[in-house]
Amino acid sequence: LPIAGLQAVSVAAWVVAYGLAARYLGAVFVAPRPDSGTGCEEVLEEASPP
Repeated sequence: LPIAGLQAVSVAAWVVAYGLAARYLGAVFVAPRPDSGTGCEEVLEEASPP
C-alpha cells in the first residue's frame, strides 16, 4: 500500500477504536453516579484516613 493507503487504514482503525470505546464507556461518563455524588467529589467516609 502507498503511504496514503496506510494513513487511511490507520484513520479507520482509530475511528473504530474510539467508536467502540464510546459505545461501551459512554454511559459511564454520562450516567448519574450511583452514590448520588457530583463530579469528582469523594464520599467523606471513604476518603478520610482511619
